[in-house]
Amino acid sequence: MSAPKLPMVVHVRIDKKAMWLAIGFSVVGLLLSALSLSITARQPKPPLVISVSIKSLLDDYMVSTLGARISPQEAERRTAEYVASIENAIADLSQDESLIIIASEAVLGPNVPDFTDDLKLMAQERAAFLASERGVTLEPLSSQANVSDLIAKMEADTQSLQRDLERLQSGSPEGQGSVQ
Repeated sequence: MSAPKLPMVVHVRIDKKAMWLAIGFSVVGLLLSALSLSITARQPKPPLVISVSIKSLLDDYMVSTLGARISPQEAERRTAEYVASIENAIADLSQDESLIIIASEAVLGPNVPDFTDDLKLMAQERAAFLASERGVTLEPLSSQANVSDLIAKMEADTQSLQRDLERLQSGSPEGQGSVQ
């Protein structure tokens, strides 16, 4: 019986220049990978985009002042203070560098949080503070339910008047005498 054949070890002579080039390219590759990872890790967090409806803030304020028993000068002063309060609240929010504020009317997507109510509370607090500095106590703004009821009643009355007017113009007998 013959002895089993063992695998033959192959000695390949590697050129020293090629070896150092391979090691050099490997080290450069590792350094570039580490550099790209560190740059990626240091990227700032993308800013949060929020929306605020200035129009609805001003509309709500104007509706809430309906029926207030104050002079025109006082109404003008309070409105100016409220607008200044809105501007201050927006400035406070915009101090955060990772926050972008966009008018709600300019937002096209559904994934932008609406901060209108938060800004409204901030503006109301600031306006109350400004009024208290003048020695005036602001009455609480009308509640949303009362304002909503008032607007709904006004809309219903307007629609009723429009129907009565149309009946009168068409000359229909049922419309005659329906206007009081």
